[in-house]
Amino acid sequence: LLEAEKQVRAIVQVYGTPDKIHIELARDVGKSAEERAEIERGIEKRNKEKDKLRNFEFPEVVGRQPEGREELLRFELWKEQAGRCPYSDEIIHPSQISASDNSVQVDHILPWSRFGDDSFHNRALCLASENQHKRGRTPFEWFTEDKSDGEWERFRTRIETNKLLRGLKKRNLLLQNAEE
Repeated sequence: LLEAEKQVRAIVQVYGTPDKIHIELARDVGKSAEERAEIERGIEKRNKEKDKLRNFEFPEVVGRQPEGREELLRFELWKEQAGRCPYSDEIIHPSQISASDNSVQVDHILPWSRFGDDSFHNRALCLASENQHKRGRTPFEWFTEDKSDGEWERFRTRIETNKLLRGLKKRNLLLQNAEE
């Protein structure tokens, strides 16, 4: 429901107050038994992955159990990014995953204020300084407006060669036309 509220706020901001809103919550109703079973298997697989991260991988790297979902999210992003800031390519030390000094932040790759996407595929763990410089822009807008020639190409190459980054995450990081 919170995600629906965010989406409604974004719609109101762009188009004004609608006459009515229809929110469908039961997305599985029209699906076949096989499709529902596939969804269920996907949920089970994801839960097993998160349990492995929480109970084994996080403690092995950080030295203790995670304190909440935010730390687990930061760890998962850190792992996916091979322990590096995607924007600067600087190393993010495992101790920074849970650091209270705000040295690293979870960034919306495509700004939430413009795209309304709060999914895992639209998040990256980055150095706070890089996030502050990026502001409300896409990586392409930021690199082409503020950085020197060739930095976008080096960034693009880093993202394309990271085999852990796939699908929508890679697309979001490399998006050049914000209207896509």
